[in-house]
Amino acid sequence: MAFGTLPYKRKRVLIALSDKAPPELCSIEDLVASKVQTNGEELVDAGLGDWLGFYDWLRDTPKSIIGIRLWLDQDLKCIVLIRTCVNAVVAEDGRNLTIFLGSDRKFAPSLSDDQDFGANQLFIGKRVFAFTFNAPVDR
Repeated sequence: MAFGTLPYKRKRVLIALSDKAPPELCSIEDLVASKVQTNGEELVDAGLGDWLGFYDWLRDTPKSIIGIRLWLDQDLKCIVLIRTCVNAVVAEDGRNLTIFLGSDRKFAPSLSDDQDFGANQLFIGKRVFAFTFNAPVDR
Protein backbone atom coordinates (compact mmCIF):
# COMPACT_ATOMS: atom_id res chain seq x y z
CA MET A 1 0.00 0.00 0.00
CA ALA A 2 1.72 3.16 -1.12
CA PHE A 3 0.77 6.16 0.96
CA GLY A 4 0.41 8.40 -2.09
CA THR A 5 0.42 12.19 -2.10
CA LEU A 6 0.79 13.52 1.40
CA PRO A 7 -1.91 15.92 2.64
CA TYR A 8 0.24 17.54 5.31
CA LYS A 9 3.62 19.25 5.47
CA ARG A 10 5.95 18.82 8.46
CA LYS A 11 3.23 18.05 10.91
CA ARG A 12 3.56 15.10 13.20
CA VAL A 13 2.36 11.66 12.21
CA LEU A 14 1.82 8.52 14.24
CA ILE A 15 2.35 4.95 13.09
CA ALA A 16 0.53 2.36 15.21
CA LEU A 17 1.82 -1.23 15.24
CA SER A 18 0.18 -4.40 16.46
CA ASP A 19 0.47 -8.14 15.97
CA LYS A 20 -3.07 -8.24 14.53
CA ALA A 21 -3.22 -5.63 11.73
CA PRO A 22 -0.94 -3.76 9.31
CA PRO A 23 0.53 -0.48 10.55
CA GLU A 24 -1.80 2.48 10.61
CA LEU A 25 -0.45 5.93 9.74
CA CYS A 26 -2.35 9.07 10.75
CA SER A 27 -1.63 12.75 11.34
CA ILE A 28 -1.68 14.01 14.93
CA GLU A 29 -1.27 17.28 16.80
CA ASP A 30 2.23 18.76 16.88
CA LEU A 31 2.22 18.93 20.67
CA VAL A 32 4.28 16.48 22.69
CA ALA A 33 1.80 14.36 24.63
CA SER A 34 2.03 11.82 27.43
CA LYS A 35 -0.89 9.74 26.11
CA VAL A 36 -2.49 9.06 22.73
CA GLN A 37 -5.61 7.16 21.68
CA THR A 38 -5.43 4.79 18.72
CA ASN A 39 -7.33 1.67 17.66
CA GLY A 40 -9.60 2.14 20.69
CA GLU A 41 -6.66 1.83 23.06
CA GLU A 42 -4.89 4.39 25.24
CA LEU A 43 -1.12 4.36 24.82
CA VAL A 44 1.30 5.95 27.27
CA ASP A 45 4.58 7.70 26.47
CA ALA A 46 7.50 5.31 27.12
CA GLY A 47 9.45 8.16 28.73
CA LEU A 48 12.30 8.18 26.19
CA GLY A 49 11.85 11.80 25.09
CA ASP A 50 11.24 12.92 21.51
CA TRP A 51 14.54 11.68 20.07
CA LEU A 52 14.89 7.97 19.28
CA GLY A 53 17.30 8.36 16.35
CA PHE A 54 17.41 9.35 12.70
CA TYR A 55 14.75 8.08 10.33
CA ASP A 56 14.24 7.71 6.59
CA TRP A 57 10.88 7.67 4.82
CA LEU A 58 11.01 4.80 2.35
CA ARG A 59 9.75 5.81 -1.12
CA ASP A 60 9.24 3.87 -4.30
CA THR A 61 8.53 7.09 -6.26
CA PRO A 62 9.09 10.73 -5.23
CA LYS A 63 5.53 11.07 -3.89
CA SER A 64 4.82 7.53 -2.71
CA ILE A 65 5.76 6.45 0.83
CA ILE A 66 5.84 2.69 1.48
CA GLY A 67 7.40 2.75 4.96
CA ILE A 68 9.94 4.17 7.36
CA ARG A 69 13.30 3.04 8.72
CA LEU A 70 14.32 4.23 12.20
CA TRP A 71 18.00 4.06 13.22
CA LEU A 72 17.70 3.71 17.00
CA ASP A 73 20.16 5.58 19.24
CA GLN A 74 19.17 3.55 22.29
CA ASP A 75 18.11 0.04 23.15
CA LEU A 76 14.37 -0.43 23.41
CA LYS A 77 13.38 -3.01 26.01
CA CYS A 78 10.15 -3.69 24.09
CA ILE A 79 11.95 -4.45 20.80
CA VAL A 80 11.29 -8.19 21.27
CA LEU A 81 7.54 -7.49 21.28
CA ILE A 82 7.78 -5.04 18.38
CA ARG A 83 9.35 -7.87 16.31
CA THR A 84 5.95 -9.63 16.43
CA CYS A 85 4.07 -6.69 14.91
CA VAL A 86 2.73 -6.95 11.36
CA ASN A 87 5.13 -5.42 8.78
CA ALA A 88 7.74 -4.50 11.42
CA VAL A 89 11.27 -5.67 10.68
CA VAL A 90 13.87 -5.37 13.44
CA ALA A 91 17.57 -5.76 12.63
CA GLU A 92 19.37 -8.66 14.33
CA ASP A 93 21.21 -6.26 16.65
CA GLY A 94 17.98 -4.38 17.46
CA ARG A 95 19.47 -1.05 16.32
CA ASN A 96 17.15 -0.35 13.41
CA LEU A 97 13.45 -0.81 12.86
CA THR A 98 11.78 -0.82 9.45
CA ILE A 99 8.01 -0.45 9.24
CA PHE A 100 6.29 -1.17 5.94
CA LEU A 101 2.82 0.34 5.53
CA GLY A 102 1.68 -2.51 3.27
CA SER A 103 3.03 -5.48 1.36
CA ASP A 104 5.37 -3.50 -0.94
CA ARG A 105 9.02 -3.84 0.13
CA LYS A 106 10.84 -2.36 -2.88
CA PHE A 107 11.95 1.20 -2.29
CA ALA A 108 14.36 3.50 -4.11
CA PRO A 109 17.40 4.11 -1.84
CA SER A 110 18.17 7.43 -3.58
CA LEU A 111 14.66 8.71 -2.67
CA SER A 112 14.76 7.28 0.87
CA ASP A 113 17.63 9.10 2.55
CA ASP A 114 15.89 11.81 4.60
CA GLN A 115 17.96 11.39 7.79
CA ASP A 116 15.16 13.26 9.57
CA PHE A 117 15.08 13.49 13.35
CA GLY A 118 13.06 14.77 16.29
CA ALA A 119 9.33 14.66 17.05
CA ASN A 120 10.00 10.96 17.59
CA GLN A 121 8.29 9.37 20.60
CA LEU A 122 7.36 5.81 21.51
CA PHE A 123 3.95 5.09 23.04
CA ILE A 124 3.07 1.72 24.54
CA GLY A 125 -0.32 0.11 25.11
CA LYS A 126 -1.48 -3.38 26.04
CA ARG A 127 -1.54 -4.67 22.46
CA VAL A 128 -0.30 -1.70 20.41
CA PHE A 129 2.92 0.28 19.99
CA ALA A 130 3.02 3.67 18.30
CA PHE A 131 5.84 5.87 17.08
CA THR A 132 5.58 9.55 16.18
CA PHE A 133 7.62 11.23 13.44
CA ASN A 134 7.75 14.49 11.52
CA ALA A 135 5.60 14.04 8.42
CA PRO A 136 7.71 13.46 5.32
CA VAL A 137 8.38 16.24 2.87
CA ASP A 138 7.60 15.87 -0.81
CA ARG A 139 10.55 14.96 -2.99
